[in-house]
Amino acid sequence: LLWSGELANGTVWDINAEWVHFDHPGGGPGDGSTVTAGLGFGFGSWRFGASHAWLDSTVLASAEDETVDQVSVGYDFSGDYSLDIGLKRHQAEGGAGTYLGTILSFAFN
Repeated sequence: LLWSGELANGTVWDINAEWVHFDHPGGGPGDGSTVTAGLGFGFGSWRFGASHAWLDSTVLASAEDETVDQVSVGYDFSGDYSLDIGLKRHQAEGGAGTYLGTILSFAFN
């Protein structure tokens, strides 16, 4: 589900939610489901986003529940290129990890 809108000052916003259920992924034992909720804002050349996901899984006889939290910020530069930076935290019963990523993208004309 996605709900989008624009405020009077030009700020664009998005709210999204997703539910997925899977049985025997890749032909293996187990099943599970995941729920993701996200929020995004764009103002002028800037954009911001955040999401949280919950995974309930019995895949491969594992009873671990997992969560993933993500935040990102991006900027569109003149000249058809943009830069985005994101931070992700993945937490499972067996441990947690934090990841930082960036992407520089540009258009070919």
